[in-house]
Amino acid sequence: MKLESIDVNESIEKARELLAKEKDISSPFKAIVEILLIIITLLMNRLNLNSKNSNKPPSNDPNRPKKNKKNTSGKPPGGQKGHAGTSLQPVDNPDEINVIPLDEKTLPESHTFIHNFHGTLYC
Repeated sequence: MKLESIDVNESIEKARELLAKEKDISSPFKAIVEILLIIITLLMNRLNLNSKNSNKPPSNDPNRPKKNKKNTSGKPPGGQKGHAGTSLQPVDNPDEINVIPLDEKTLPESHTFIHNFHGTLYC
């Protein structure tokens, strides 16, 4: 596997060969270096994982082109030309008025605009 023009597998093999040839290095140090080479190999193998060779979802694939989910139809947002729009108009004399009492203590502090209703909301 190459990582930025470095052949990692080749470099690891060269390090193992040099480690085997060196006679002046203690056994514990050789074991530690060998463990580190194994860890590097495992981490490099994880870099090669994608949705085709693992259980990772396709959305996690590296360098995956992102799809533009917005405005895929090419139409502008809102009502289209020729569509007769309707909206609810206010009534001068409603049939029924519902009074909903509000407890100002249950409202967050930032909602001071509701104080204009003096504890009652009309709808």
